[in-house]
Amino acid sequence: MNLRNLRAAAAALLLGGAVFGATAVSAQTSVSPAVGAAVNEAKTLVNQKRYKEAMSRLDAAPAKTPGEQNVIKQMREYVAVQSGDASVGGVLGAKAKFAADAGAGRWDAVIAGGESLRKMNALDAQSMLVVAQAYYRKNDAAGCMRYIRANLGAGAGGENGLQLLQRCAYDAKDEVAERGALEQLVARTGKAEYWG
Repeated sequence: MNLRNLRAAAAALLLGGAVFGATAVSAQTSVSPAVGAAVNEAKTLVNQKRYKEAMSRLDAAPAKTPGEQNVIKQMREYVAVQSGDASVGGVLGAKAKFAADAGAGRWDAVIAGGESLRKMNALDAQSMLVVAQAYYRKNDAAGCMRYIRANLGAGAGGENGLQLLQRCAYDAKDEVAERGALEQLVARTGKAEYWG
């Protein structure tokens, strides 16, 4: 996985939540004036980076109908993603921070973010591959290999994970692991480029 793919994956994690949340701002759902005021105030607070206050304002909104509850829910998700803070936005906040750190090349923060996501039971295979890539970018080939083996299992994250494992093994001068990764790449993909 090259840096462009890593950034694309990180952006997808971040934008997935942000786009979903942004729909709340432009929702066509009819809401009461009190709920509309709460949503608008929360949006203003987000623009001022006052995320906890925005969440508090949404918590106090008197949403009664399913449509109003949905608008509040979507706006809460938007605040969570924009905050990039697990203490404000829970899993969505943690994922947003993880994606922002990966996009900015803050590899130590990506690794720590991966552990935070694991504790929240929110660490998926794509995120694990981003963490392994962070080890590689830090020039920690041995850490990269350990992480891939411990977290991505025998499949090692598909073709991208196996390519990364092979590169890390090469950098660590572990010929046995490198050959094993290449053998798995040949067996799984059948691509002639791995035979060499």
